[in-house]
Amino acid sequence: MTLNRAKRLEAGDQSLSTGADTPPGDAARVVAACLNCGAAVTGRFCGACGQEARDPDPPIRFLARELLADALGTDSRTWRTLRLLLLRPGALTVEYLAGRRARFLEPLRLYLLLSAAFLAMALFTPAGGNMIQVQASAEVAMSTERFRETFLNIWPWYLVGLLPVFAAVYAALLWGTRASFTKHLLFTLHLHAFGFAAVAVAGLLWHLPPPALGGALGMLTLVTLPVYLVLALRRAYAISWAAALAAACAAIFINTLVTAASTFLAYVTVVWMG
Repeated sequence: MTLNRAKRLEAGDQSLSTGADTPPGDAARVVAACLNCGAAVTGRFCGACGQEARDPDPPIRFLARELLADALGTDSRTWRTLRLLLLRPGALTVEYLAGRRARFLEPLRLYLLLSAAFLAMALFTPAGGNMIQVQASAEVAMSTERFRETFLNIWPWYLVGLLPVFAAVYAALLWGTRASFTKHLLFTLHLHAFGFAAVAVAGLLWHLPPPALGGALGMLTLVTLPVYLVLALRRAYAISWAAALAAACAAIFINTLVTAASTFLAYVTVVWMG
C-alpha cells in the first residue's frame, strides 16, 4: 500500500482500496469505517452491524462473478447446508448446537425452503397431480383440483404447528440422553426438512419412464427415510445402534399417527371452508 493511501485510511477516508495491492477477486474490501454505521472496520465484516466492507459501486465483472459464486459455488450456504443434510444425517443438528452456525442456513429457513420445494412438486408437476386421481366430469375434476390445491396449501401449516409435538416425541423417547428440548426441536426441523426433500424427489422419480424403473427409484428414495432416521439419531444423540433403531421404530409409529391426525384436520378444514 502506498504512503498516500495509508494516510487516507488513517484519516478515515471511506473510499476503498482498488489498487494493485488488493487481492484478486476481493473487490477491495478494505475500508477505514463501515459505510452503514460508521464503526471502525478491521476485517471483511463490520463488527458492529455485520455489513460486509466492500465497494458500494463495484465493477460489473465483480457483480457477475459474485452472483455465480453465490448461486453455484461450493462456498454457498445453501449448497453447503443441503450437502450436509443429505450426506451426513444428524450432522446439521450437531454443528448448530456446537455454535458453528454462520456457514449454514437457519433450521427454520431450511425447513420452509424444502417444504416449499415439496409443495411446488405437488402443485405444479404431473407427479403432484397424481396425488389425487380424478376420473369424472370436467366440473367434478375442476372442483377436485381446487380441493387438492387448498388442501396442499393448508396441510403444511398444520405440520408447522405440530413441530413441538414431534419434538416432544423425541424428548420422551430419548429421555435418558438428557438433551434439551431445543435440541429435539432442531433435530425435528432438520429431519422433516430431509423428509420433504426425499418425498419431493420420490414423487418426481416415480413417474419417470419406463414406469417400472421410475417406481423402483421412487420406492428406493422413500426407503431412505427410516434409514436416515436411524443414522441421524445415532449421530445427533451419540447413542448406540440398538438404541437408535428402537427409538426410530417407536418414532415412526407415533409420528405416523400425528401426521395422519394433521392430514385429517386439514381435510376437515378444507371441507368446512367449502
